[in-house]
Amino acid sequence: MLAINELIATLITVMVFGALAIFLVKKDNYFKVRCTSKTCITYIIIVTLILSVINLFPFDLSIGITTLSVLFTMLFVGLIEELIFRGCIYKICDEKWGDQKAVILSSVLFGLIHIINVLNDDILMVVLQMVYATCIGIVYAMLMYKKQGIILCILAHAIINIAGNLGAIETVCKEIIFTIICVAFAIIMIFRFDLLKKANRNF
Repeated sequence: MLAINELIATLITVMVFGALAIFLVKKDNYFKVRCTSKTCITYIIIVTLILSVINLFPFDLSIGITTLSVLFTMLFVGLIEELIFRGCIYKICDEKWGDQKAVILSSVLFGLIHIINVLNDDILMVVLQMVYATCIGIVYAMLMYKKQGIILCILAHAIINIAGNLGAIETVCKEIIFTIICVAFAIIMIFRFDLLKKANRNF
């Protein structure tokens, strides 16, 4: 009974937030995958595969998926978060301050929201999560910056979340490795696509 209630609550949340987010970003045609920046898309695919493989170990399917609600949550958290942060928040920041600041601000907010995990994790784990979430936010936001659409962001986020759910345990070591990889890719993409240089031209 509890699993059914969780599933219903999850579906209602997904529908409400999903419908709102889609309504706000649809007119900008964010859902169109343009594939004009193949290098940017390649980086996203590589970081997604690396983080997913790390997340999968140690693998334990029986622990990872115990109810339908967990599966739905893992599938749709990526959808909702991407629509909110790389869709709505990015869009608002872009219109107000330009796309370079939109990348940074939407990513920092995405990282900060993970402070809620302090309710069930120790402070070190939460700090690491906030750092790597900010950095992976930058990686994903670069797709928006390069006008590639939000679909790949959603898919990548969902894959990483599902892989994380299939991993039996979270360890500080895993979180540190995650953080290092995300920071590295964020730095690579910032400089590879001249984000800071272009931002400086706006001043």
